[in-house]
Amino acid sequence: MTDQQVQFVERARTGDGGYSEALVEIEDEWYPIQVIGNDAEMAVVEGK
Repeated sequence: MTDQQVQFVERARTGDGGYSEALVEIEDEWYPIQVIGNDAEMAVVEGK
C-alpha cells in the first residue's frame, strides 16, 4: 500500500454518521469506499 492509502486507513471512520469507511483491493488496485446501510441493515447492526 502507498503512504496515501495507509493514511486513509488510519483516518477511516467506523460507524460515524451511519456509514463506515474502508479500503478495498480489486484486481491489484486499491479503492476507498464508504459502506452505507439501509434502515433494515442498521437495525441488525444495532441489535434491534
